[in-house]
Formats: sequence, C-alpha cells, structure tokens
Amino acid sequence: GRCHRGLVRYSGLGAVVEAGVLLRPAAAQHAPRAVVRDLLGAIYLGLTRPGRAIDVLLEAAELQPDAWQLHQRLGLAYTRGEREAEAEAAFIEAARLAPYRPQPHLNLARIYTRGGRLEAARRQRLLFERWAPVEDRAVRYERQIRQSPAPPGRPRLPCPVHVQQGPLASALARS
Repeated sequence: GRCHRGLVRYSGLGAVVEAGVLLRPAAAQHAPRAVVRDLLGAIYLGLTRPGRAIDVLLEAAELQPDAWQLHQRLGLAYTRGEREAEAEAAFIEAARLAPYRPQPHLNLARIYTRGGRLEAARRQRLLFERWAPVEDRAVRYERQIRQSPAPPGRPRLPCPVHVQQGPLASALARS
C-alpha cells in the first residue's frame, strides 16, 4: 500500500517530498503503527521541518517507547530545532535503551561539548569509540549474510559481533 510505496520512494529513490505525500495519509490510516510515524519523522527531518518531525516522532515514541532508534531520531529533530535540553534527554534515552549503539554517545558528546561539559563529553566520546568499530563489523557481517544466504535447513547463528553488540551480550555477562 501507501506505506510500502512511501518507503520505496524515500529509501530507494531518495524522493523525500513524494514519500511524505504518500506517508501522511498512511500514518492516519495506520494509527497504531510506530514505523510509519518514524519514517514520516525522518522525511520531515530531510525536509528541514524539525517541528513536524518532533510531533510525529513523539507519537511514534509513545507507541513504541523501547525503540532506541526513535529516541535517536527524536534527539536529532530536537537538535535541529535548537532544543538542546530535549535533545539531550532523547539521546540519553536512546543510549539507555541501546548502550552498545555508537550514535547516541556521539550526539551526547556533541551536546556536552557545546555546553562546556567537557568531562561528560570525553566519557561519551570514549563510549562512541568503543562501539563504533563493533557496529561497523556488524553492518559488514549483515551485508555478507544478505549476499550469501544460508543453505536450506541450516539456520545462521549470531556472529560474535552481534553477541558483543546487543542485549545478548548483557545476558551472557550476567550468566
């Protein structure tokens, strides 16, 4: 439907305006779907309309409060809207939900640097530097998986990078 066509136009073709035209009605039609609002928020960010992005991303975060990417994107929208305190809170929430993702840490470091909180910025930069190579390896591994699917009947196990990066690492550390 419209949601799929909007996604293709946005991510596949880079047609931000056209994707927004398709996704606005899809967001109304699929009210309980956070993914539509998240994509619409990304589109509004691409159109440099941070106020509209904030509105739809807040709706998405209410529908799916445990999605770190929503809080990350919300932090970016707040930053572009020059609302540093709200941006900081959104990035903190993204980092709390996914401490192994580098992006929230980098954005917190930038906010702390601008605010003169240099020690806090240094700590966040260290976390970014720790997790960025892990994220890069995970992305490369996922690309390899897509390019060479597993033989039939043989599921793929998570690679050590995924174990190191995600919630599974926390579970293993506690056991």
